[in-house]
Amino acid sequence: MIYMKARLDSKLAPGGLFLHVGSCRGDNMSDSQKKTKLMEVSVCIGTNCAFRGASQLMEALVADKEIREKCTIHEISCQNDMCDHSRRSPVVRIDGDYFLEARPEVILDEVHRRIAMKKIKA
Repeated sequence: MIYMKARLDSKLAPGGLFLHVGSCRGDNMSDSQKKTKLMEVSVCIGTNCAFRGASQLMEALVADKEIREKCTIHEISCQNDMCDHSRRSPVVRIDGDYFLEARPEVILDEVHRRIAMKKIKA
């Protein structure tokens, strides 16, 4: 996995491509996030992402009780500029951070890590 921040600085890491495009504070947060303070997890369900495992990602997210309780899980339309026309699919967005070439185990681990971090901060 290649880790990329807003300036596209990169570093190797296992499991898929991460792209940070902004924080979820202020204007980047959806209205539902501001009201509920739930983590927002969105999975692209476009044809290419679905073909490359988006449905398995959705199933894994919905099957996890803690994630269902602590997150709002959405399906989003194709993010062509993110998935680079299927070369980087499937695409998952967690609180404004995009994960490209996403794998269920990596996404589940990341969501659980962020849930744990929110518990520590609270």
